[in-house]
Parts: sequence; structure tokens; C-alpha cells
Amino acid sequence: MKTSTIKDVEVIDFSKHKEKSGTLVAIEELKNIPFELARVFYIFNVPNNEVRGKHAHKKQEQVLICVNGSCEVSVKDSHNLKRIVLDKSSQGLYIPSGIWNEITYHTNDTILLVLTNECYDVSDYISDWSRFIELKGNAV
Repeated sequence: MKTSTIKDVEVIDFSKHKEKSGTLVAIEELKNIPFELARVFYIFNVPNNEVRGKHAHKKQEQVLICVNGSCEVSVKDSHNLKRIVLDKSSQGLYIPSGIWNEITYHTNDTILLVLTNECYDVSDYISDWSRFIELKGNAV
């Protein structure tokens, strides 16, 4: 697991192209994504104020994009907490491996798009906070 800290989590602003007929946000050639893309998925129909995530990854990096609605992402390393509200479809949140995340969905129409550098692998997930702290201690 990487020795990532809260300082490695960052908001990414994507270019918006606004016209009378609508707004387009393109992620061309993945210039704004700090990894090679392996997987894309989205989460929707989450009840208001439901919390999802509650895990970290050993290898997987992510960019979260709230394409509709609003959510708050709480990211933690072993010592620090940072909360970021995602409510602009032209912004993404980069979360490196080794960072705990919890996502609170503010509205039931929220759609969260997730881009990752790894395909799904259950063994990459750390879903127990105590285990996460233990692994972070060993990674330093």
C-alpha cells in the first residue's frame, strides 16, 4: 500500500464547453487523470444521507465525478480528515491508494461516476478501519 496522505487527494477541474444547447465536459485522452484507466462504473439510486464507501484500496486509485446531485466525500489517512463536497459535474476528486473514503449522498438523484486504474479485485479492499490503521503504520 502506498504511503499516501490527505495532501495527495486533489480536486481536478475538467474543461467545460458551454453553448446555448447545453454544456459538454470531455475527458479527452485522459489528460486530467493521473493513471491509466482500467475500469469505469457509476453508483445511483442511493437514499438521501446514505453513506457508502467505508474502505480504502491497497493498489486502486480513483477519480470520483458527481455527474448529478451532490455528495460529500470524507477522506482519511491515518491522522487527518478532509471533507470535499462534489456538486459540479465538471470536477473530479482524485483519491490515491492508501486513503480511506466515505461518501455521503445528499440527494437520491445523485449519480457518482468512478474512474479507476484497476479492475475489480475484492482482495484490494480494506474495509476494516483497524486493519487500515495497522497497514498504514506498516507502510510508513
